[in-house]
Amino acid sequence: MVKELTNSNWCENVDGAKELSVVFFYANWCRNCKAVMPVFKRLEREFHSADFFKVNFKAQSELSYNERVFSFPTVHFYLPGIGRVGRCVLTAKEAEPRLRAGLARFLGGSEGAPRQRTRARTRARIRIRTRTRTRCAAPTAAAAGAAH
Repeated sequence: MVKELTNSNWCENVDGAKELSVVFFYANWCRNCKAVMPVFKRLEREFHSADFFKVNFKAQSELSYNERVFSFPTVHFYLPGIGRVGRCVLTAKEAEPRLRAGLARFLGGSEGAPRQRTRARTRARIRIRTRTRTRCAAPTAAAAGAAH
């Protein structure tokens, strides 16, 4: 079952994941989102080696903006220890092939799998970009002492 994410459980579920996390950002008023959701749920039942989540834009707009989501439906792929490694904005017609390609790429399948050199370069770029993110970082001892 696709789990609903909020600001309060994001760190526990996505940043603390042990495997690939696939997050579907949607809006209740979006027709494409309604058309893509059954495809997303079907792929969740098929790919057991990934965790699938959804984020409602209206209820979690701050989280959506923090993750740089401005179009719907958007799917982000997150790897543990790296952060976001892929994203795609979907339409009803191309949702399944694009999601399958992303899942195969990040789960190590042959379809759409990147070359090793490209993957290493992507991970290095993502590490640099994600070092500045502090949303889920535990407070350091120095910061805790300064607060008192």
